[in-house]
Amino acid sequence: PDQRNRIRTLGVGVFTLGQILMGQGSPDCVAADEETIRFTQRIQDTAAEATAHYNLGHAYKDIPAIRNLDAAEAAYRRELALLNPNDASGRASTTSQIGMVHHERFNESRQRGEPAETVVKHAQVAEQHYHQALALCPPTALTNLGPIHQQLGVLYAEVGQTEPALEHFERRAQLAEQTGNHHSAGMTRFNMANMYGQAAGRESTPTRQRDLLLRAQAYAQAALRDFQHYQGRAAADETKAQQLLARIAQALTKLPP
Repeated sequence: PDQRNRIRTLGVGVFTLGQILMGQGSPDCVAADEETIRFTQRIQDTAAEATAHYNLGHAYKDIPAIRNLDAAEAAYRRELALLNPNDASGRASTTSQIGMVHHERFNESRQRGEPAETVVKHAQVAEQHYHQALALCPPTALTNLGPIHQQLGVLYAEVGQTEPALEHFERRAQLAEQTGNHHSAGMTRFNMANMYGQAAGRESTPTRQRDLLLRAQAYAQAALRDFQHYQGRAAADETKAQQLLARIAQALTKLPP
């Protein structure tokens, strides 16, 4: 028992070092994560090993110098296999991360100009994983549900499905508000206002333009109220919301009565 405790203590130290290095964007975090995995395997600490694999997935996904989406997905899947089957929140989080890997593949495939069927396939797989994550996530885990809705909204916006995107963004904003994160709610509503404003610019019918601009105005006003909740600490965001409201008001005046 004493030896196991020493190994566990050493593993915690190396794990913490890996987190610090990843926070600094250093590729050296991979070596720390891999060493942590060896320690956790030696003492058969499955839960700690799972966490180390999860961090390793983040490193390969998020650090540009070592970016490797295949390695990231493999690490997330190893973590998923180690998780307790009853850990719904953990399984939802990891499934969402795998969705993000496919989301990144979608973006890269589109940038490289690959065939449309390849690009669409990546988007579909990402969508499937995001929806699986939503199904797995407990309804009470509000802070976990919000980011999944956010990612789905981004994906739908990128593939041109505006209405589903806005539905998920609205749900994201509601969840952020419920957890007291008014800034996140405000940013989401600000982006929704922009989306409606851009959609109005693509319309040729004045009636439809007015409808979309009024929706944009409502979301921009809601975003401003969210930012004002911080009593001046989100002044820059308040200014951006006010500027957006001014542009929307100007666009409305140019429409025929």
